[in-house]
Amino acid sequence: AYSRIYETLTQMAFRTSTTEIPNKFAHVFMDAWTFVYAVNRFEELYKNIPGIKFNKRDPNVPTFHEITETFRSLRRTADRLVATSESIVALEGSALGELNWITGIEVRPKISLWHCTMRPGTLHKQPSQSTAPFKSTMGWPTDGIRLSFGQFESNLSAIRPHIAIRIRDLEQQLENAFSAPDQKQIQIINDFFAKRCVTVDDSEQS
Repeated sequence: AYSRIYETLTQMAFRTSTTEIPNKFAHVFMDAWTFVYAVNRFEELYKNIPGIKFNKRDPNVPTFHEITETFRSLRRTADRLVATSESIVALEGSALGELNWITGIEVRPKISLWHCTMRPGTLHKQPSQSTAPFKSTMGWPTDGIRLSFGQFESNLSAIRPHIAIRIRDLEQQLENAFSAPDQKQIQIINDFFAKRCVTVDDSEQS
């Protein structure tokens, strides 16, 4: 989902016409919300895996639960869309939220970037783009992909390294577990796809 968002938003940043309404709104926001829910599912799964081992907490480093707090807030707000609709409208938001991101144009003689905003149409006749300062990493060319909804905002780009670190650690722990003598010879069913032809006899059709 993130790869598709990244590619689409990068392409949109280099569009020559800013007045043309793109036909990509729906699937970009679907991927963005898929990512939000995936982060929530991973966080819940990760902390509850039986036998998983965690490093001793460093008080100077935020926990994964703290890092993913805004993603839980986005999900809760979206899950209660009817109840939160008035506050979202008051903030001139839309039912799908708003995406902001930066895409680099050139590095020399100075760094030049596009700051892009993508928001599905609302009843407000003159949509405005946020000019509030923000901090972001800069993976070239596109980074700082942020989804906002109501009063909450999550940085989709920034959460990925935190998830990647935990996935690598989790994969190592799983590899060690499956290398144990009592597990080594057990066959594991992986990804699966199958198809078969099904025919219906004329006499059975209704």
